[in-house]
Amino acid sequence: MKKFYLLIVATLLSGAAFAQSVKYGIKVGANLANVTKTTFEFNGASEESLQPKSLMGYQFGTFANISLANTFAIQPELLFSTQGWKGKESGVEEGTPYTAETTFKSTYLNVPVLFEYKPILGLGFILGPQFGYQINKKQDFKVSALGMSQTESLNSEDLDNEAKDAGFEYNKFDLAAVVGAQYTITKFVVGLRYNMGLTSSSKSNIDGLKLKGGKNNVFNFSVGYTF
Repeated sequence: MKKFYLLIVATLLSGAAFAQSVKYGIKVGANLANVTKTTFEFNGASEESLQPKSLMGYQFGTFANISLANTFAIQPELLFSTQGWKGKESGVEEGTPYTAETTFKSTYLNVPVLFEYKPILGLGFILGPQFGYQINKKQDFKVSALGMSQTESLNSEDLDNEAKDAGFEYNKFDLAAVVGAQYTITKFVVGLRYNMGLTSSSKSNIDGLKLKGGKNNVFNFSVGYTF
């Protein structure tokens, strides 16, 4: 991870050295987040989790657009982002039907380093890596049966302790590939992008047990303002 940070710094310094102009801005947006299925593999056997459902979140932060030429720019950003997933299942336990719902929310500090190509005035296509660090997480549970319901919430410490007892741990570092487009109208920037997770959100501490999947995927719509 240290090498990644050094790469970010080197990219920004090299971009600044050849910059024709630099614009700074702030942005806010909405996230439609989810994770891929998690596959558990142990001694040749495998089992998949249920497919999680998407969860709405938000993001806000700052960015700089460093113009290298008329058609190219580097755009580093610093974003506070809420992501996660939700799930729901129904069943029968000892003859009693029930419904179980869960919502997992995580908060990340994300640093995208994007390369922008501007084929026409105002329109830009963006592509690049995003480096993230999980600063908080929370999971809510709700079980309903016979017209009654019971809820429970677990904070970051609770989830880390449960994970340790179960033989795995949450991965605080997240790497994603970002692709999207943005359109600039005077001082406003409207953007739509997709963040495809490249690293799993958890890892096993048990010999022979492998966790695959569980990667963050996020659709984001944002509006920014440049100074």
